[in-house]
Amino acid sequence: MSSNSVSSEDNVSPPRGAKKKMTWKELVKEQADKDNLKGATCAVYSENGDDTVNKETQCICGRLARQHSFIGQPKTKFRNAQRWIPQLAIEVDVTHYGQLENGARFIRCDTENDTFKTLVEIIVKDVSTEPKLLVSCYGGAGYFTMTDDLEREFMSGIGQVAATKDVWILTTGLNSGVSGLIAEGVHRNILLSEDIWKPIVIGMSHWGTISEGTRQYLKKQALESQSTTSQDSVPSLDENDTKALDKYHTHFLLLDDGRLNHYLNDDPRSEFVKATCGQTHCHAVTIIVEGGLNTLEVIQNDLNAQRPIVIVHGSGRLATVLGNLLEKAGKTATIT
Repeated sequence: MSSNSVSSEDNVSPPRGAKKKMTWKELVKEQADKDNLKGATCAVYSENGDDTVNKETQCICGRLARQHSFIGQPKTKFRNAQRWIPQLAIEVDVTHYGQLENGARFIRCDTENDTFKTLVEIIVKDVSTEPKLLVSCYGGAGYFTMTDDLEREFMSGIGQVAATKDVWILTTGLNSGVSGLIAEGVHRNILLSEDIWKPIVIGMSHWGTISEGTRQYLKKQALESQSTTSQDSVPSLDENDTKALDKYHTHFLLLDDGRLNHYLNDDPRSEFVKATCGQTHCHAVTIIVEGGLNTLEVIQNDLNAQRPIVIVHGSGRLATVLGNLLEKAGKTATIT
């Protein structure tokens, strides 16, 4: 497997006697060969299944029977399952990883085998430095509106934070909502800044959440040594696709449990933050922008871990509700 783009660091010869820096592909392969990274796929149907199966049958994983990539003995006893359980998937080798045309790194893997500790180790080696601060930015996943003044202030502020040396930003990585807004703010700051520090913006999402076109593109990127597709036609850079990957992120961690059309709960994000802080001794803070009921899980996990939370009051929905409650509590010393 190889990427379709070579970063400038790959073209620089190391000083005589110095150890050459490993590429993203080499770092991932090293850990995969040690079985520290694994993938997952649904095993209810198989490519080698019997011919009596209706290939258009809908599986509980979200795929049609004919869309399964598993090639072993299928778990036929689960074909009438009414809900997803982990036993429906099987562990497989990691095969989808590489580098996009804009230099962004990506990997598709499961969340077992201390995956997050391994991912943190790989990213640290890839960027050649440990973070001093990890900023999680979560909230509204779709389109949302805030006042022009608040949006400008937020984008300027998050851009300056990301431009600070040894700061990592963590979002969902999608081309919409808070993730897209943050990435745009970071990009604007890069254009206006003379700093040499390249912001590290990490996107974490479920493999089954991103669009089908993006999944197919990433598979192709992982398998082909050269890409003949121009950047303008790359699905993952389609600005009109709200479930594509945002083009201004530097790393994408695409977690997979075998399902499609499934969104992550907050456990993976929380575990990644915990692993990063534990391994690098950095600090962590979470910024909440807008958001719905699912964002409450983010807040609960961070409160349990005693991590500070910043709520952007006035950004809409949950953030505004909580902001109003906190304002009231500040005035009355209680919330009734």
